[in-house]
Amino acid sequence: MTRRASLGSGLGLVAAVATLTAALAGPARPADRSSKPAERWSGYVVTGNEVSFSSASGTWVEPSVRCRKGGAPALSTVWVGIGGYANGSNVLDQVGTDANCSRSGQASYFAWFELLPDIAHDIVGKVEAGDTMIGSVTIAGVNLIDVKLENATRRWTFDRKIQAGSPDRTSAEWIVEAPYSCVRFTCHQAPLANFGSVSIRSIAATGNGERGTLKHAAWRATPLVLAPCVQTIADVKTNGLPAVAVPREISRDGSSFAIAWGHETGKPELCSGNATGAVGVLPDYTLG
Repeated sequence: MTRRASLGSGLGLVAAVATLTAALAGPARPADRSSKPAERWSGYVVTGNEVSFSSASGTWVEPSVRCRKGGAPALSTVWVGIGGYANGSNVLDQVGTDANCSRSGQASYFAWFELLPDIAHDIVGKVEAGDTMIGSVTIAGVNLIDVKLENATRRWTFDRKIQAGSPDRTSAEWIVEAPYSCVRFTCHQAPLANFGSVSIRSIAATGNGERGTLKHAAWRATPLVLAPCVQTIADVKTNGLPAVAVPREISRDGSSFAIAWGHETGKPELCSGNATGAVGVLPDYTLG
């Protein structure tokens, strides 16, 4: 995901994405068109043979980021979504929250939604560390996406029905991500902010009309490990080993799991055209 314009919370709205984008005030960023978005994700994705997903939902407590003054800006985001995992897909519908660190060491928190390949948009509604967030994305009709985010702590709800392009129904996800940071139209993957640990619970999805958890018998749950590649070994000497995010085991009933922040301790992968990320593979790391 990438950075954003603004939209308030309130009653549902049906509008063409192009019209919506033009009407919004505030800075907008280009959509994230990376061909391998899963390389920046940590968490679980569910897929299935000939399974068409129509909803995904989950609950999390906004993590408290640990920031330090003078470091590079670092970002982290927690989200639930549908699509975007299949090779070549640039369609992803998602809603979530950010927990970020500025260069001055200040923490910031906010909510957003994104319907790729459109830009992401801020949700107007206060978010702070410790708030309980409930997010869901539902394909509500032909090209109609219902995006909902509730802050149960501060008692506000954002709910929008938006007419968009054809959705990618091949997967559902529950993810922590180091998003892309963009200045004008130049983007790069930001360092992952130290969010400590976050648990995503009350996990549910609907596939082929059947509601289930990560342990639905007809679905395959794949763990994704965020372990960024590095451009050169000199970068490691300058900036240290990159931060990682590692998903823990799924609960017995499939409705929850935790993701922990840490640092690689082994040799990081050098970025190249063949770099694959750490999908389903645990690197050498130290948590915390």
